[in-house]
Amino acid sequence: MLIDYDQKQFESKMVILSTLYLLIGGKDLMAAFNMDYNLMYENFIGKDAFPIEEEIPADGPFLDRSAQLNESYTIYNQIIEPFFQQEFNMSLTKLRPCVKFVTKYFIMDLEVEENTKILEHCGQATTSARHIQEFN
Repeated sequence: MLIDYDQKQFESKMVILSTLYLLIGGKDLMAAFNMDYNLMYENFIGKDAFPIEEEIPADGPFLDRSAQLNESYTIYNQIIEPFFQQEFNMSLTKLRPCVKFVTKYFIMDLEVEENTKILEHCGQATTSARHIQEFN
């Protein structure tokens, strides 16, 4: 993602927050987006069911767009937006173009699983470091 030329239009902070937005809302955490990660692009972009509303211009007509969003997306946005706003000074509408950009990297399915060999190796490294400290 960091070597993609299009990424240059977004601050690193925006790319990270967009990734967090998708992961936290994904099936393994809050399940607001109750689909496999690899289907996010197809559903959000291809079916025009994007989970963040477009910013409505102040001089534009009033439209109740919340009725168009999936209820779980609306609830998730109501939870996550105050957090993003308070901690990172970032609104979801400002983040929307970057979330669209990041979504294309979720085409590959992400699986969260423990790798026991890595965990065993880390445990051995910690034990070895402890022995070295005791020796000194």
